[in-house]
Amino acid sequence: MSHLAPPPGAPWFHMRPLPQAGARAWLARDEAKHATGSRRLSPGDEIVLCDGSGRVAVSRLGSERADDGSVAVTVERQLECEPPRPFVTLATAVPKGDRWSTLLDMAGQLGVDGILPLDCERSVVPTSSIRRDRAERILMESCKQAKRPACPQLLPPSTPLDAVRSGVGRGSGVVAIAHPESEPLSRFVDDSPLTILVGPEGGFTDREIAECGAAGAVLASLGTCILRIETACVAAIVRARWFSGERLKWSVPGSNR
Repeated sequence: MSHLAPPPGAPWFHMRPLPQAGARAWLARDEAKHATGSRRLSPGDEIVLCDGSGRVAVSRLGSERADDGSVAVTVERQLECEPPRPFVTLATAVPKGDRWSTLLDMAGQLGVDGILPLDCERSVVPTSSIRRDRAERILMESCKQAKRPACPQLLPPSTPLDAVRSGVGRGSGVVAIAHPESEPLSRFVDDSPLTILVGPEGGFTDREIAECGAAGAVLASLGTCILRIETACVAAIVRARWFSGERLKWSVPGSNR
């Protein structure tokens, strides 16, 4: 294994702000409880601290415990990860119940750069029902589990048309609407920024598709079957990451790549 990569066997824990190399820091109570409890880690064991920004701190668990339940850690080195390409924004309708949590968890594990909740004409769940703090917590936990250094940004809600305009306005990237009667999404995947729109269970209306197409979006197929929202999101992310040949590239902050 390259020294310029986090140790693969070390568990990840959240800490913000991320401490610098050589620093002594304190792992917060909940994370410390997880480390010494369910993970059964001992003083001297190697861990990785992450803050969701793309940087991590390879550290060692200490033996000192504070009154508030936090545990001392010593940072050995910081690493940063080059953002994978393409830059992927998932713009999606919100599914019902726990399926929204499932969508966030899987999106965080598979790796997107932004999640944009959509209010569509056929939406059943309004974006106003989203609990942002809970959603961001799910995303961070999923990134820790998958050992992804960058946590997806939860973007302000939008309509499909505004999402297309925003994606087109970012430059030379592609904005694709998931639609079964079209070219495969893989045709549009390269290193350019990619925004993928996934509609509600009833799909986007003809008016939404026409307006988005006029604004610069293309139709892209995830297959011929009709998928649930969260399944379609997983299929879209996998296609975007698989066909781009994603590889995490690490370096020391401030060094030449």
